[in-house]
Amino acid sequence: MKKAIIEASFGTSHLDALENSVLALKKTIEKSFPDYEVFIALTSKTVLSALKKQGVSFDTVDEMLDSLKNDGFDEVIIQPTHIISGIEYEMLIDAAKKFKGDFGDIKVGAPLLESRADMEKVCRIIAEKFPDETVVLMGHGTEHSANGAYTKFRRVCTELGFDNIYTATVEAEPTLDDVIGELKLCGKKKVTVMPLMLVAGDHANNDMAGADEDSWKTMFEAAGFTVNCQISGLGRIADVQALYVAHTKAAIDAIA
Repeated sequence: MKKAIIEASFGTSHLDALENSVLALKKTIEKSFPDYEVFIALTSKTVLSALKKQGVSFDTVDEMLDSLKNDGFDEVIIQPTHIISGIEYEMLIDAAKKFKGDFGDIKVGAPLLESRADMEKVCRIIAEKFPDETVVLMGHGTEHSANGAYTKFRRVCTELGFDNIYTATVEAEPTLDDVIGELKLCGKKKVTVMPLMLVAGDHANNDMAGADEDSWKTMFEAAGFTVNCQISGLGRIADVQALYVAHTKAAIDAIA
């Protein structure tokens, strides 16, 4: 029986970040599940187009599923690298439903922050990495109701005693202004910012650490903070990779 795992990622046009996060996770998944062939599919059409201009090609999830169907695969696990179960995740669920009759089994694994247990693990990973720093994590943010996961993650961190870990989003709430207000009330003067994303792509390099007046670095400095930018995606952290592997195993076990 031919079995496949699709690592479904939003992706990035930054080739170094693609290598050290998306492709690095693929290698970890391959080592963890030697009975499965592991493939990468990207969910962002913008990223796919940008990569194509650089001579790099990936399939969409639908294209990959169609290819696996034609190649005679029987079991397929789609493991998202997304952080929350928002719009992109629902697209994966829809794709699995569309192709359900083409495979013996097809399952979709959970995103990174699916449960409270997941949030606790990620919180401890961040806290161990930055034990004596005030950390502000940059989430993407979404109009989807799943956006509440960012606020819940911050609450979980606080309940675990790690009230030095904050979250803000680029495109939704909580906003950076919200967090700056909190930090000022606490008398904080120095912050470390890093992406709460698999890769350190455009958002990390431009929206977070860029020189423009609306970048997080610039806005923090304008508010009187000293800023340390960590341009490194979660996909580079071995313990985070292990969480994605655990979610993949849970999807496999659901088939068994």
